[in-house]
Amino acid sequence: MLKTQIVNTAKDMTQQKLIRLESSISTLHTKPRGLEKPKKEVILKTKTEKISEKATMSIEAASENALPELFFDEPANKKDLKDPHDEEWERFQREIKEETITSNVIIAGEQNEATVDRQIEEIDEQIQHWAKVLDLEEKVEKMNKINKAKQDLSSVNSSSGETSSEAEDDDTLDELLNWRCKSFK
Repeated sequence: MLKTQIVNTAKDMTQQKLIRLESSISTLHTKPRGLEKPKKEVILKTKTEKISEKATMSIEAASENALPELFFDEPANKKDLKDPHDEEWERFQREIKEETITSNVIIAGEQNEATVDRQIEEIDEQIQHWAKVLDLEEKVEKMNKINKAKQDLSSVNSSSGETSSEAEDDDTLDELLNWRCKSFK
């Protein structure tokens, strides 16, 4: 568009120059015919031809160096002129959001697995502790049975005092019944 405007203005200027030259030539023709000199007309015509040639050459040079069409015009559709860097940045942000979502899902799954594993380990430890408690209760019951049997025998034997083996059994029974004792056998 700008190119055509430049070309049109250049054409208008050359036409105006040609009109001025023609008017000056016509004033020369108004003089009496006997005084005219044909050589001047030929010279003037050649000068006008040279000027018109220079004008057309300058128009062609201006058109070659002219800015492309719609250079200064604002585009009607702004969506067509989106910056490719902006589009790439938006794609990058979308991909990052998708990856963070998938990584959050993976992390949540791993946390659930870790929680389940920890709970299983705690349950196993509790089972082991309960097994120890049951073993100790069985030992206490055995000791109680042994003590009852000994008491029955001692009442039957109402003999003189305790023997050394009975004293040792009582000490082990006291150790088993003492819940503050740190070592369990």
